[in-house]
Parts: sequence; C-alpha cells; structure tokens
Amino acid sequence: MTTLNSSEETFDTRKSDVMLTIAFRIKDYTSVCAVTVVLLFFMLLTHLEPWLPRAKVILKTLSLAYSDMLYFLILFLVIFFAFVIMSNVYYGADLPAFASAPVAMQTLFLMLLGNLSFLNQMIILSQPLTLAFLILFLISMHFILLNIITAFISKSYIDVKAQETMKRSKPDILAAHWITRLSEMKCRSPKKKA
Repeated sequence: MTTLNSSEETFDTRKSDVMLTIAFRIKDYTSVCAVTVVLLFFMLLTHLEPWLPRAKVILKTLSLAYSDMLYFLILFLVIFFAFVIMSNVYYGADLPAFASAPVAMQTLFLMLLGNLSFLNQMIILSQPLTLAFLILFLISMHFILLNIITAFISKSYIDVKAQETMKRSKPDILAAHWITRLSEMKCRSPKKKA
C-alpha cells in the first residue's frame, strides 16, 4: 500500500482544479457555439430573402409581431413566475422537484412540455389542491397564453400577406387605369375624313 505525501496530494488537487476549469470553459464554449448557430440561421434567412419570397414573408411577419410578442413574453413570465412561487411555497417542503424557485421553474417548464412524472407525488400531498393547481396552470399557460401568441403571429401574417397583395395589385390597377384612359382618348380623337 502506497501512501501519498503532501506534494503529490497538492499536485493532484491542482490537476483536478485545472481539469474542472477546462471543463467549465468547454461548456461555456459550447453554449456560445449554440447561440452562434441560431444567429447564423437568422442571418441566412435574411440573405435568402431575394431568392425565396416566402423567407421575406416570414421575416416581415416576425418583425411586425415583435412588439406584441415582447409584451406577451412579459405577461407570460409574470403568470409563470406566479405559478413557480405558488408551487414552491406549497410543494417545496415535501417534494425535491419544487424545493427552490429555480428547480420549481424547471419542473413547471417540463410540465408545460408534457412531463407529468411529478403528478403522483403532488396528488399524495393534496388531491384537491393539486387538481386545481394543474387545471389552472395548464389552462392558463397552454390554452390561453399559447393561443394568444398564435393569434399575434397569425394577425401579423395576415397583415403581411395583405401588404404583399396590395403591392402586386397596384401595377394591375395602374395598367387598367391607363388602358381605360387610352381607350377613352381613342374614342375622342377626331375621325379622319375620307
């Protein structure tokens, strides 16, 4: 059995500290790369605009709905954090999935995505309150708030399509106007005598 002296232990601790630092830097690097890929995708959409008219419609729709979606995000976060605090206060002492506000936020977000694995533990604590909480949470978050954002985007899409239709129809209106004017001018022109 070999024993480590203090210099070897210090070397191993420094080695593990360096490895941890490298691991955290790699994690930060991958996070930055993920954000960069998303930004590059949006830049690609802007550069594809001349070749793909549909990309232009999508970008205009998102830019038109931007302010509405920002206000929606604020409303969504306020209501979501109210449910986070409520679940943390009621279930936090008994269930590890709601022990702190960040953990409760993660749990509720997973519930929004359909992961209801915590439901049995919640029902054991209090069935009536859990059912009321679940119904209010799912109805307010899924059916009401997510339909509101769908309505914002749909309205913006309709507005963009109407603008595109107006742009296309203006030349047709002008052409019809000039054809009418020319035909009127022909009718008014003096007829040649034979």
